[in-house]
Amino acid sequence: MIPLDQKFIKEILISSRHSGGADEGDVVVVRLDSYGEGDKSASGRVEVVLGKLTDPGVDVLAVAHGFALSFDFPADVAAAAEKDARQGIADPGIKRVDRTDLCIFTIDPEEAKDHDDALSVVALGRGRFEVGVHIADVSHFIPEAGPVDVEALSRGTSVYLVDRTIPMLPEVLSSDVCSLRSDVERFTLSLFIELDGAGKIFGHRYERACVRSRGQFSYEQVQGVLDGSVGISKGIDEALRTLDDLARSLRKVRSDRGALDLNIPEAKVVLNEKGHPVDIQRSQRLESHRLVEDFMILANEVVAADMENRKLSAIYRIHEPPMSESTKSLRELLTKVGYKLPKGRSLKPKDLQRLLDQVQGRPVEALISRVVLRSLSKARYDTRNLSHFGLASPGYLHFTSPIRRYPDLMVHREIIRSFIHEEEKIDGDLETLQSIAEHSSSREQEAAKAERASVDLKKVEFMEGHLGEEFIGQISGVAAYGFFVTLDTYFVDGLVHVNSLRDDFYQLDRDAYAIIGERGQRRYRIGDSVRVQVSRVDKEARHVDFSLVRKIARKD
Repeated sequence: MIPLDQKFIKEILISSRHSGGADEGDVVVVRLDSYGEGDKSASGRVEVVLGKLTDPGVDVLAVAHGFALSFDFPADVAAAAEKDARQGIADPGIKRVDRTDLCIFTIDPEEAKDHDDALSVVALGRGRFEVGVHIADVSHFIPEAGPVDVEALSRGTSVYLVDRTIPMLPEVLSSDVCSLRSDVERFTLSLFIELDGAGKIFGHRYERACVRSRGQFSYEQVQGVLDGSVGISKGIDEALRTLDDLARSLRKVRSDRGALDLNIPEAKVVLNEKGHPVDIQRSQRLESHRLVEDFMILANEVVAADMENRKLSAIYRIHEPPMSESTKSLRELLTKVGYKLPKGRSLKPKDLQRLLDQVQGRPVEALISRVVLRSLSKARYDTRNLSHFGLASPGYLHFTSPIRRYPDLMVHREIIRSFIHEEEKIDGDLETLQSIAEHSSSREQEAAKAERASVDLKKVEFMEGHLGEEFIGQISGVAAYGFFVTLDTYFVDGLVHVNSLRDDFYQLDRDAYAIIGERGQRRYRIGDSVRVQVSRVDKEARHVDFSLVRKIARKD
């Protein structure tokens, strides 16, 4: 057997009795019995036959198995989920408030199956409003330490691959009884926040509620209402416009305190019914996306402040300031492309946002946004509230997505204990909680890698159909062996190998962030625009090679 993972360089011997019925050309999952010492081959046994690499979806399945992602739920977990769903629906529990008369609605991607958050707004008079952030009451359906809870903790998060979702919870919970579907009664943990048109908060409260969503709306539908090109109903249209006004005020409050607003183009791969890529589009970031995002951020900050003020055991979402080495590298790179950051003190998020505002609309915007993002620390989970650099927030956590993130579920349980049932504070096992926080961070990072790998796979497959074609792109990285180019149109990354540059002998100048020709001193630097030709595509390695056609003179 030849491994698809090219980091594993040895062939693997599989005896016929351990072949699992696999035929030549099948993609299989193998358990290794021996890595093979010296020149000896590794040996193993076939555990799962996925199918032919050309079969629809098998390529993505192989990627997922490469990250040890679990598709199916164990039988005992699936059975427990069915039982928990039935019992949860039959018994709403104590202190459940009937809010079915409230006009609430969900806003999600058109293809979404799990709707774990909804919004409502009521005018209170005197220029004030009560916004309801209604989150699926997942904890009501999942007994702590039960089979479903243990499995959810193990998974840590749902995984969104290019062609499918691997849910954290069994479908009867994630897509059915917990999902806030329209025109059916559903249970929520609701946070009601009183605020005015300037984004000033006057108070808030929690409720375990029973709600009935008035509709499942897509971001595009809501954007149509905000633009005035679409109407849903008078009441919902008015609510959406009010929420949009309030969201803009909240955004200004965040902006004034220095929160980052990174505008990095993301690729959306369009697949046909057989799973083959037919287009790569830029994912739109609409005002409707920002509306939902603004209220979710607000809710997460309000809950974090409550946890901090009451000294409750919680898992925070922290984002530490960038490391000094990253900051130094960022300053040097920016200088090379004509931009600067303040010196003589540690960077503040407001400094980075001023830079991003400076480059907005310019050819280097995407590049600068990417290098700023790379310079930042990774957000992670921790039992200590170490603030959130990117949001310029003194405290932040995840409360709004318990269907797909385990830390949110834990936060829900603490809210219900401390704010709904008003139980006395119990000093939790911080060591166990920190272990869960670290595990959740690890699972999130693995999920992100798997998601990127599945998208990259389809990007490369898409480029197979464009071999020999020319595109314009921007140099996004340099190395001793060449430079990397990101295509303007399709956001595909590829390598122009130094050996393909025949006009000179090029060497890396790390200080200049460029490769420079020895004789002619021609240079190719980060940020330069180039025209390239697609020269080679390796789907298994998820790699694209470009040949340089010419450098493009482009004024910034």
